[in-house]
Amino acid sequence: MPFIIKWPSKINAGVVSNEVISQVDIMATLAEITQIKLPINSAPDSYDISPVLFEQKYQSPLREATVQNTKNNVFALRQGKWLFINKKSGQHSKPPKNYNKKHGFKTFNSNTLLFDLVADPGQRNNLQAQYPEKASAMASLLKQYRKQSYSIQRPAQ
Repeated sequence: MPFIIKWPSKINAGVVSNEVISQVDIMATLAEITQIKLPINSAPDSYDISPVLFEQKYQSPLREATVQNTKNNVFALRQGKWLFINKKSGQHSKPPKNYNKKHGFKTFNSNTLLFDLVADPGQRNNLQAQYPEKASAMASLLKQYRKQSYSIQRPAQ
């Protein structure tokens, strides 16, 4: 999903970044911009994205991965171009009959899903069988994040 920010005389118009960010990053970013120190343990998944906004040098990727939760115990992990889903489907609810067929969606037979979002933004081709090591690594990272209740922060640049 696109993320658009307008701040005349502060952020240049027309700048595009392919950095993967999350809406939770707004808190750390606003704290940095306003020079407010966040309390310890507040916003543990929020990354300061101001280097992206102000076109400063930073180490990319800014964050290791993002986690989404669509329903009870169904989690997706986005890491670069990859999307891992820890269940047979990431759907929040069952679509109407014929929806999947009409839009080219398949029913997958694997217990988890792996998609290349650059080649397949519509998430129609499950690559879990072709890239089992990638799926396993992402499953481990998701398990780690869930166990510690937050994502790993990168050191300040």
